[in-house]
Amino acid sequence: MGRPAARSYPEGMGSRAVDVAGIAAAGLVSAAANVLSGGGFPEWLFVTVLLSALWLAARLGRTAWHDAGREAARAHTLAAADADEVARAAVTSERERLASDLDASLRACLAEVRTEAEESRALADPVPSAERIHRLSRRASSDLRRQLGLLRTVEDVPAAAESRGAPERIGRADAAIALATAAFAMFETVAYARLEGRPADWASVVLTGAVALTVIWRRTSPATGAYVASGLFVMGTLAGLWVSGGFWWLVTVCGLLWTITSRPRLRTSELGAGLVLVGCATANVWVTDPVNAPLTLVLLVISCGVGLVAHLGRSRAARAAATARDREAELALAASTAVAEERCRFARDVHDLVSHSVGLIAMQAAAAQVTWRDSPASSRAALDVIAASAREALDELDRLPRHPGVRRRGPADLEALVGRVRSAGTPVTATWPADLDGDAAGLVYRVVQETLTNVMRHAPGASARVAVRRTGDRLVVSVTDTGPGPAAGSPRGYGLVGLREQVALASGSLVTGTGPGGTGFAVEATLHAPKPVPA
Repeated sequence: MGRPAARSYPEGMGSRAVDVAGIAAAGLVSAAANVLSGGGFPEWLFVTVLLSALWLAARLGRTAWHDAGREAARAHTLAAADADEVARAAVTSERERLASDLDASLRACLAEVRTEAEESRALADPVPSAERIHRLSRRASSDLRRQLGLLRTVEDVPAAAESRGAPERIGRADAAIALATAAFAMFETVAYARLEGRPADWASVVLTGAVALTVIWRRTSPATGAYVASGLFVMGTLAGLWVSGGFWWLVTVCGLLWTITSRPRLRTSELGAGLVLVGCATANVWVTDPVNAPLTLVLLVISCGVGLVAHLGRSRAARAAATARDREAELALAASTAVAEERCRFARDVHDLVSHSVGLIAMQAAAAQVTWRDSPASSRAALDVIAASAREALDELDRLPRHPGVRRRGPADLEALVGRVRSAGTPVTATWPADLDGDAAGLVYRVVQETLTNVMRHAPGASARVAVRRTGDRLVVSVTDTGPGPAAGSPRGYGLVGLREQVALASGSLVTGTGPGGTGFAVEATLHAPKPVPA
């Protein structure tokens, strides 16, 4: 499920333009206030930086609430999504993909078989064509087995798990920002001393730089940064050293407090560190620079207040994102389960629609080669069966993506199937009710198709008997042959396994074993098929 595409807040270059505009407006407001109050450049610069910082903090808070709204909208969209619809869409997409994969191999091979069989009618000697068809049928059969093997492999659905990830480490950017802030803090301390006409206290300069350097932990461990900075403030107060104020406070002290209070999940240990930092910083300023102490306290409180506003937005966004992730996992599981089932169903459909034709083509190609010298008419008839079988298989594949499941069949389809098997040289007697129709007719066709295909493959020369009879609201499909019967210990083929699954899904039963009298092979399927009520 995708995220909503709409955005109500500028990003990228537009976001930077808004920031520049906000800073420019801060400068203009500061200049106007400076003119009214009669202040100079230092006052203008201080107010401009302060207003710019407030503007950027407000922007961060606004972004947090914007993200919260976006995540809430996404969570609402996902909550309203129908899991069945998502699964159906995934199944449709997967079925189309699987069908297109067949185009590159199996469909192309069948098309070549059809062309070769049709063109062989005009040849004086069709044996070379029959040989090529036989090679193509073997390639198609191999590709079909490969496709079915891949499709029957159900991929594991990954369980949704929360990834905690590795602990964050201090990066080069963190170190660069910290060093730059420390250098600027030391520069400010020296500059203020000279502006005031006093020598710089280098111990205070170093101490100020050390406090500024604690911003290095802002991203990875703000509590550590707050405690270290607090310790340095206390040490300076006790030693009578001056931790100079300045713009660097906006980066280090306010930055640490912002990070602590703006996290989506407030942590008691970090809040305690923030309170300690506010107290120690205020106490240091109150002792060393009491004139600016109230302003400093207001600045720290504003940093915490704006951070808490951002926290509310980020907390709401985190909750909405967690809800969205859980719902996405539910929808993904529904889609994955449906796709896994569809892969098995598609494999069964491909086997149902193509395996019979591919097997028939292979047998008829071999028959066309060996009968040409003694019975040219039989050889050409075999090639005609090949062409018809290839055309039918291609037609079935064309319908495969749009009509999943059991296709509706009728007596005409059964008649055509039995006719092709008879043309291939297998005698078949068949009877079925004239009113055979509905969904059950598709399964009847599948049972007859699979069992007659097995007769041709595993009992060449044997005859088969098909009997479909109605008993109350059930159809009983019985197919027997005069072949050698089931071999001891022989593995069950994919066709009968898939057929048993289909019959069971239709609330029916399938029994296989030795035929009547202890010879041959018998398949009997009992299907639920109530008679349609006359209109």
